[in-house]
Amino acid sequence: MPYISEENRFTLQKIREKHGLSMSIIAENANIAISKVWLLENCGYLPERDVDAILVSLSRITGEVYTRNTVGGYWTGGAEDAFKVEFRYG
Repeated sequence: MPYISEENRFTLQKIREKHGLSMSIIAENANIAISKVWLLENCGYLPERDVDAILVSLSRITGEVYTRNTVGGYWTGGAEDAFKVEFRYG
């Protein structure tokens, strides 16, 4: 499960500040729990599908394109990594 560095990338916090967005607006637009948006902003682990849902939501709301190549500061991986994290901490 790789860490996606914020080096040369935007962080969710910076994007939210730039556009004046709340976590709840992003979560509602992405149709996911607000806790997942919080995890992305606070260097937490999220499966790739949740990261992508948040980034698509940000792109739709702001009119700018945000991808895993342009947004960093979180851990991500596939479904098998999600199970390991949920089992360990859930």
